[in-house]
Amino acid sequence: MFSVIPPESCLLSIKSLHLSSVQFWGDEYVATLLKRCAALEDMVISRTRYDNVKLYSINVPTLKSLTINNSREKRTDDDKENHGFWINTPVLQTLNIKDTVSNFLMLEFTPEHSKSYNFICRFHIDRGSVFPCLEHLELYMYMFCGWVNLLASILNESPRLQSLKLMSNHSAQYNDPMNFWDEPAVVPECLLTHLEIFEWRQYENTVQHRKVAACSATCLKMATLSARSRNRDDRMVMKLKKLKRISKTCRLVFE
Repeated sequence: MFSVIPPESCLLSIKSLHLSSVQFWGDEYVATLLKRCAALEDMVISRTRYDNVKLYSINVPTLKSLTINNSREKRTDDDKENHGFWINTPVLQTLNIKDTVSNFLMLEFTPEHSKSYNFICRFHIDRGSVFPCLEHLELYMYMFCGWVNLLASILNESPRLQSLKLMSNHSAQYNDPMNFWDEPAVVPECLLTHLEIFEWRQYENTVQHRKVAACSATCLKMATLSARSRNRDDRMVMKLKKLKRISKTCRLVFE
């Protein structure tokens, strides 16, 4: 068990880190360890029933590749509180992930540079869904191409998803072909049976945003949209009410 984090001088030059079945005194020890790895570029996390971290906080400005394998057996206390991953990696290029246990996932990409960048996400599917237990998803979309593909992929692999929060970036390149949303031929299971809460911050009344919002589930109880421009609210309400997949009983809230 990690009770003492190695000093920063011992970790400054580390570029690759593999954590497997690691036990820490608390979740904050993970954040402290990674903060001291100032040059880290590649990270692999393999979780088993023997580790004890509830929420992995992966805030690494230099990380380019992240691989997560969390396919351990589910524990009896897993449903009592949120457990999973918070990922804030400004220059991440590749994410390989398989997670059959976590119920919480936050992906935040906030590049320091003004240009958008390409992002590759691979989900490992042996059988069933990649995120069969995922209930809460937050996706922060800052200047990377293909965020709609990432969102679609996660929705397809998260049959129990109950709440979804999106945060847009004002200067995102909405004309980029990688950001075009195509209505799925088969509606993700979570949109038909589980998704009840949908929140979108910095929503813009663009064609692409409306297409994404149109797939916001038939069983929604509340959809909260925070618009970039408040003077668009009336038109936004009218157009969103016409979208065929908004639940008839859904409460639309504009802030």
